[in-house]
Amino acid sequence: MFATIVKGRMGNMEVAGVTLHELLDSSAIANQTRDLDCVEVFTVANSVKNAALEKNFSAESYDYLQDGNASVTTRAGLLQAGSLVARIRDGGLCTLAPECKTFTFACSSVTQRTKGNFGGKEDSAVVQNGNSIALAALMLFILALARGVFACLENPAGSCLFSFLKPWLEKLEACMDLFFSGRQASSGIGPRLIYYCVDRCTFVLQKPTFQKKYKFMCSGTWFQPVAKVCTCPGRKKKKHLELMVRKKKGGKVQVNGTDQLKGSGLYPAELGAAIVLAWMHSKTAPAPTAPGPDFEDPWAEKAADTQPKKRARQQEKSSSSRPKKRAKQQEKSSCSRPAGAAGKQTLKKPAAQLQEPDFDPWG
Repeated sequence: MFATIVKGRMGNMEVAGVTLHELLDSSAIANQTRDLDCVEVFTVANSVKNAALEKNFSAESYDYLQDGNASVTTRAGLLQAGSLVARIRDGGLCTLAPECKTFTFACSSVTQRTKGNFGGKEDSAVVQNGNSIALAALMLFILALARGVFACLENPAGSCLFSFLKPWLEKLEACMDLFFSGRQASSGIGPRLIYYCVDRCTFVLQKPTFQKKYKFMCSGTWFQPVAKVCTCPGRKKKKHLELMVRKKKGGKVQVNGTDQLKGSGLYPAELGAAIVLAWMHSKTAPAPTAPGPDFEDPWAEKAADTQPKKRARQQEKSSSSRPKKRAKQQEKSSCSRPAGAAGKQTLKKPAAQLQEPDFDPWG
């Protein structure tokens, strides 16, 4: 069984005195009545839970801000959250969105997280709390997988949470490789962890809105229909409300969050509904055959295949219309330019010079 493999390779993973081995083996958790279809962990908006309830599924949520819920950084809280996840039926849905605050670049001056040290300043209480939340979220994610549940774990695309968890994620994928060797994928567990980015603005009806990109780590390809990219009209710097402000000071770039930054982490209701619909679709679909070690996301591969064709069509269209366009421009220029006078020309900078350079906050 998958749980047995995980316990053997990752059982020593620990938060607040609770090991992953204990979480998977606890009789209090293992004997839970599986009476829930959906559980949303780390939530204030309850977007996924509410969407599931609207579809007549049984759903609950867990967050330390809710009455009766303890923090997952405590033994009682982690076991309490684990007991709730254990109540999800086989083939149910579990979404986890742990707090990202200490993993963002905006807080890096306090947490001292860098590309070479994603664990940050480990003697800091703030960093310790953030690290414990991340590890607890992964333990709950693994618990969901071990019980045949569709699961996803989210943080902003700019967060370094997944980089911090990378050593454990590599072990988890090794366990998945071993489990799916020669087997079919069952329920929500896929043969690989797959990451999807989702632009928040695609699920907000009122525009302009925030420019926010969520990154979801999923147990399979079931999440793919939710992965939508921004189509907001307008110029790059004008079509979204600012969440981060970058200023140069003393030769360095300072990045500060706006007042809307915290609220942007709340899922829009439409996003919660999209996640539930994607789960519903996959829940009724036949289990896919586990691909080999060179597995690639089939949707990503399909998208890549269409690029050459699309580019060829654009080039063909551009080349066919270029002579006519040039002739019209020359005719217009000769009519408007005084005889014997040199026409005034306006030189444009090459497009490459007009593009905003890539900004890597962890550079």
